[in-house]
Amino acid sequence: MSTISNLESQAVLAAKNGHWEEARALNADILKEHPDDINALNRSGFACLQLQEIDRAIEFFKRTLEIEKSNSIAIKQLENIRRDKIKKPEFNAENFVEEPSKSKIVSLMRLANRDVLESLSIGQKLHLKAKGRFIGVETEDKTYIGSLPEDISLRLSFLLERGNRYLCQLHSASSKHCSVYIRETYQDPQNRDYHSFVSNFTPGSDDNIGEELLLLADESPLSLESEDSDSEAGES
Repeated sequence: MSTISNLESQAVLAAKNGHWEEARALNADILKEHPDDINALNRSGFACLQLQEIDRAIEFFKRTLEIEKSNSIAIKQLENIRRDKIKKPEFNAENFVEEPSKSKIVSLMRLANRDVLESLSIGQKLHLKAKGRFIGVETEDKTYIGSLPEDISLRLSFLLERGNRYLCQLHSASSKHCSVYIRETYQDPQNRDYHSFVSNFTPGSDDNIGEELLLLADESPLSLESEDSDSEAGES
């Protein structure tokens, strides 16, 4: 049991780092001992997708459905294959390097349900969606996956309103956790004195955030609501 758990941990880590051949091999070792392990089958299928071994990936996902007909991950991946939505990732672990003040790996709060999180792909492009004074993270088809912590939402809302632009990609995801990589791609000239990311930032710190940003701290909502609720909150 401990050996299988160790293999699972290594397989997940290899996938997070974009080492797909290693991930495929580790999952194969698991399946030798437990051929009906659904998680290993799905991980194997996804690794094959990233290696452009489409036919092999289909075999893994179909095997999953033979064991569990309603498995949402296998169903979604097979649908993506049918719709020709599978693309070789244009990233590797080096793309996730954190540059002080310019980029950061952020753990999301208020996560979407398990099915949504487990359907995500490492390196997948995401969008930052301002909801009132809060920032949600969405897929390209506008599926909500989580929100940025309040301090980062506060800061980036301020900078986005003043013209900054950001790249957001999925860094890692599981049924109970999701993190994203955010990088500043454009700094508006009026923001030259503001850093996008500050370690241990809290309103009122020594960082020169300005009176406007401090004001936003008192106005930020405690939770994400619908668009209408956000509008009402902004008017109150």
